[in-house]
Amino acid sequence: MFIEASARGRGKNAIIYSPLYRGLVEQCVQFYYHMNGRHIGTLNVYAQARGAGLASVWRAYGNQGDIWSVARLAIPKELARAGYQIAFEGITENGFQGDMAIDDVSVADGPCPVEQGIQTVQVQFNDTTTSLIDDGKNFARNIRKGRLARIFKKKGENNAEEKLVDKGQE
Repeated sequence: MFIEASARGRGKNAIIYSPLYRGLVEQCVQFYYHMNGRHIGTLNVYAQARGAGLASVWRAYGNQGDIWSVARLAIPKELARAGYQIAFEGITENGFQGDMAIDDVSVADGPCPVEQGIQTVQVQFNDTTTSLIDDGKNFARNIRKGRLARIFKKKGENNAEEKLVDKGQE
């Protein structure tokens, strides 16, 4: 994925969203980035739990040279189980010299590898995300216990979810 500074003014941006990722254990999101030129702006990376808002988790600014660098995000087990998305945003500065790109985005189960010169960023989640994770756990627990099977048969899938949420809020 690529954004070029040519013919753009300060603050023009491009953003791309990943699919929804899920896992049973902690995960490592790894990507390579290239930011070269005088008028490079900012590369922002956001994460969001399913149903929550975007939270900034990583950022690089300015000319990083004509090299590809690697970045890693450690996704905690709770967030992986709830489901999450990653968003990449490139923002340009004034001028036309420069481009930025990301490549080889990968998601792997388990902790991020430890290598000299590569710092892994621990993705944190807030109270809203914790609430969403708790709701997801309760929903899964009720499915395992067979509580929702009766509701699905009687009312249909959409009403079952609404009824579960209503019971959780009482």
